[in-house]
Amino acid sequence: MTKKTHIGINVTRRCNMKCSFCYYTTLEYNRNPENENKNLDLSLNVLEERLEKINNIGDVYITGGEPLLYNELKSLINKLIQRSDKILVCTNGLLLNDEWINYFVSKNIILVISLKDSSEKTRKKLNKYYQMGLKIELYHVLSEDTLPIVKLIPQNFFWVEKIRLLFETSSDCNKNIIPAKHWFALLNISAIYLKDVIEKVEVEVGYVQKNHAIANDPNRGAVNRIILDFDGRVYPCPLIVEKGNGCSDINERPQCKVEECPVLKQNNFDDDYIQICPFIITNLKSFLQ
Repeated sequence: MTKKTHIGINVTRRCNMKCSFCYYTTLEYNRNPENENKNLDLSLNVLEERLEKINNIGDVYITGGEPLLYNELKSLINKLIQRSDKILVCTNGLLLNDEWINYFVSKNIILVISLKDSSEKTRKKLNKYYQMGLKIELYHVLSEDTLPIVKLIPQNFFWVEKIRLLFETSSDCNKNIIPAKHWFALLNISAIYLKDVIEKVEVEVGYVQKNHAIANDPNRGAVNRIILDFDGRVYPCPLIVEKGNGCSDINERPQCKVEECPVLKQNNFDDDYIQICPFIITNLKSFLQ
């Protein structure tokens, strides 16, 4: 069987939020005022040129920026829907309305929404979307401060398709990374809070013990995928789009390397663990067993 190719598409660099935990806020492109008036949206013609070389597309993650700001989003989805296994739209949800929800439901699109609070407003809004038939996955950047949000997920969103706990990453190599033992402590607490929905919970692993096979991999398990940026350049990882050295040929894209990763090159070790590719994902229950 031919291996599926999973794709992430950054359809725009425009966003209606500036989240402190989002690695896009640290991109040099976003900090440069000279780029404010440039075209920040992906051309559909460029997209078609890039994707015509892929015969067996698996999952497609449409992200940004904020995808709902992208004027060609429906056209993009309509072009991809027959060629992919499933399409997921990663959004902060602020621009969702009944028209968008009905469209996503009709196309069987999964929305990936970043859960940032446990307010009653958020609970009512997401439950309304669920009642309208929308498929939702909740992603949450886990920290000590956000454990109260995690604790309420089974009560507020028991119906959710998937919950993914994210390891905070950044394209800024000077930003501190959460230590291994602190990260695992947070995962253990989260497992207790999420026991009623634990089968749905995924987690970015973050670290492995130094005798683990991935620790001995020169690239520490780097997850290569296709990331198509708004300017048509292709990369193997969303964290290195900052380099601006992507290529126009999907088949010639560079591979992930530890020395180029803004997270792994920090050599954030301790006595027992080594940091690995932050995008390695597993089920939380099996990870902690």
